[in-house]
Amino acid sequence: MMAPEQKRDKDNGGVIRQTPFDEMIDGDSTYKGFCCTFMMFIGMYLFKLGWEYQLQYGHLPDDLIQILGLDLGCIARMEILMYLGMFTSFSVVSLVKVDLLNWYYSGWTFMALYELFYLFSFNYLVRRCEWITRALIFLHSCAQVMKIHSYAFTLGSSAHQQRVTLRDFFMYTMYPTLVYETNFVRTSRVRLGYLIKRIFLILVMLYSLVIVIDCSMGPIVTEIVQTPVVSATTVITNILKLFPSMFLLCCLAFYLVWECLLNVIAELTYFADRDFYKDWWNSGSILEFCNTWNRSVHKFLKRHVYLPTVRQFNGNKFYGIVAVFLLSGLVHELALFVIFQRPKTHFILLFMSQLPVIMVQSPQWTRSNRMVANFLFSVYIVLGPSFLTVMYHMC
Repeated sequence: MMAPEQKRDKDNGGVIRQTPFDEMIDGDSTYKGFCCTFMMFIGMYLFKLGWEYQLQYGHLPDDLIQILGLDLGCIARMEILMYLGMFTSFSVVSLVKVDLLNWYYSGWTFMALYELFYLFSFNYLVRRCEWITRALIFLHSCAQVMKIHSYAFTLGSSAHQQRVTLRDFFMYTMYPTLVYETNFVRTSRVRLGYLIKRIFLILVMLYSLVIVIDCSMGPIVTEIVQTPVVSATTVITNILKLFPSMFLLCCLAFYLVWECLLNVIAELTYFADRDFYKDWWNSGSILEFCNTWNRSVHKFLKRHVYLPTVRQFNGNKFYGIVAVFLLSGLVHELALFVIFQRPKTHFILLFMSQLPVIMVQSPQWTRSNRMVANFLFSVYIVLGPSFLTVMYHMC
């Protein structure tokens, strides 16, 4: 399963770059007890929501499970087609390798157009499915587009075309990364206990999301939709009603994907670099958060959007930041359109409005006023998703 040139660790742990939660819970962190207490509190709160739902309706929440069950066949078909569609990237680079296609004249243009076709075609096919199916297909198609883009635009014009082999591409498609490297650090074996624990946590997180959506967030959103009057008072009231469950939902979804799911995939594929996220909760600015909460996307945007834009504009970093935020805003806006099926511009306007804040927010001030900066960031990250949801449903 492993190429000779790929690195291995010595004891299946020595070179694994652990996630912050792994270090905090499995290591000897000072905050280990605090983390366990906080997780117990979240667990008790979820139990409370489920208990109250059981008393009211006579059964535990199962709406989300029913929705998933209805569309499992559709999801499976789309996933197979999307995976097969990724091999177009390998075919293009292979043609470039044997000089049957010129990357600079037509190769990169074809790949750019194909990526757009790939993204919009699959999401068009699931346009009539349930919202969660549309969301899953959209998010995964975006990830696949980034993977094939990185592969094609890294090898299409590089000196590493000897790496263009079907086996190498297949392994790359399996790895939990969006950026192609010519040398991925690997582990030597699968840690069975670690794997079982993460799979168990995935099941727990999935049902926790069901509880939050059905028992807390769903009824509040339904009430917001039925609110007849739009005023500053009703907007503030609805945000205050929604933000606890919305923030909890975001935290659970983050833990499910970045801590559990990606680690399971990494463990099964012997992928050693677990740099999926950093301590984003300690951020003192929007830019710090963007660089730490989703490291895979950050690395992709830096290599394939930020740096090319900076080079194009003679080293001007401002244009690089604008390009990254504009692309990110468009993708997030499209995601909300896919979920809510309402063409609005709330997210991209809110997203781009962060640029002036980033430009005037001095890193020196952030470092010297760390607690104040982190407090302001916390207000932004806790209330932001609720504000956006309320605006989408009321305006």
